[in-house]
Amino acid sequence: MLGRMFVAVVPAQMAGQAIEEMLAGGLVDRSMKIQRSESEVFVPLASTILPGSFVERFRIRVEEWDDRRRVVREAPYKEIGDSLEMQGLDRALIELLPDRWEMHGDVLILKLDDRLAAEKAVIAKAYADVLRAKTVLRDKGIIRGEERVPEMETLLGDSTEAVHCENGILYCLDAAKIMFSSGNVGERTRMASVRCDGETVIDMFAGIGYLSLPLAVHGKPKAIYACEIRRLSYDYLLKNIAMNRVEGIVVPVLGDNRDFTPPQKADRIIMGYLRDTYSFLGKALEMLRPGGMIHYHENYPNALLPDAPAERLRRTAGDGWDVEVIEQRVVKTFAPGVSHIAVDARFTSS
Repeated sequence: MLGRMFVAVVPAQMAGQAIEEMLAGGLVDRSMKIQRSESEVFVPLASTILPGSFVERFRIRVEEWDDRRRVVREAPYKEIGDSLEMQGLDRALIELLPDRWEMHGDVLILKLDDRLAAEKAVIAKAYADVLRAKTVLRDKGIIRGEERVPEMETLLGDSTEAVHCENGILYCLDAAKIMFSSGNVGERTRMASVRCDGETVIDMFAGIGYLSLPLAVHGKPKAIYACEIRRLSYDYLLKNIAMNRVEGIVVPVLGDNRDFTPPQKADRIIMGYLRDTYSFLGKALEMLRPGGMIHYHENYPNALLPDAPAERLRRTAGDGWDVEVIEQRVVKTFAPGVSHIAVDARFTSS
């Protein structure tokens, strides 16, 4: 039996905007090539279901193809290298090309070896063509200040705003000014599986809603108070609350979480921060009801694992609390010899 695939056939004059929105909505099968004729563009679909709004707005028809017409993409990294070699880029430089990248919607983020700097424009164009990105940013590997602002260089394109779809959650952000690490995808996905029916939750470092949104969409909490001190991130948090239709659940709070007084004690507190997180633990315990849970994140040298996180929590909590570690996990490698650790701990009155 031949394998089948479904393809959205889009009029060529409308294809640019249609593909941009379909990519943002996670509707495109990125393992397949988008093909073109003079009048139409053929977009491989990740699902057999295409929202009616797309069909009507972009005059799309959906076709079913058999595998005799199916064209599987080469590995994107190989396509990029072959393209640049055809343009005359030296093989020694091609060997330096990054084989990993971040893709947020249609905004691509690359880390480039300094030896590629003279060719960065042509390299950005090659990556954009193969990966179908509208904007390409160069991540300089520098994160500034308490607000963890990344330093980026725009190599291609104008708009750095992206809509990223992950696990059914939409995240809108300015990729040049706000971090969104693919290394944290496991933790964002895990939060979607946390059952918190009827709970009051406080997210002390909400950002654009990294952890609040999956919990709000999938976890059935009563309310999530999402605190964010940075105005730009807060503005995107507002957008993301609306985009994910959780206005009645997520309550955005602009300002320092140490100045926030919740209307009632929390059943659960999220501390998804990686800079002196322990210094905020006292405030977290002020807001937590006895028996409540804290999801605590911090970086630790591997040499101190696995004991240091639990010891930190117990020492900081003091004699007034008993601490039960429910789960401890490595989220990702943060730096050589250093890991990003997450701990789920229950705090009861001693």
